[in-house]
Amino acid sequence: AAAVADSLAGALADIMRKATSGGKQAERIDRLAALGVDAAREGNYVLVVQLFQDIRTASATENHTWATILGTAGAVSAELARARVGEYGE
Repeated sequence: AAAVADSLAGALADIMRKATSGGKQAERIDRLAALGVDAAREGNYVLVVQLFQDIRTASATENHTWATILGTAGAVSAELARARVGEYGE
């Protein structure tokens, strides 16, 4: 049971770390979009295109982060279900 608890604590710490990263990525996307709005208003379409490319890259990174979190959460859920019925996997 202690090994399961240690494993789950590590997984939850990993989820928290990645969720913080995902939040920062969302903030970056928001900043890039705001810059894009300003660039479009100023007619700087070269910058607008670059910012759209940066937004796509940041969005892909954020999607990967959340997919990783989902996978970790799924593994934690499965491990908890096994522990609940006494399968500690030791």
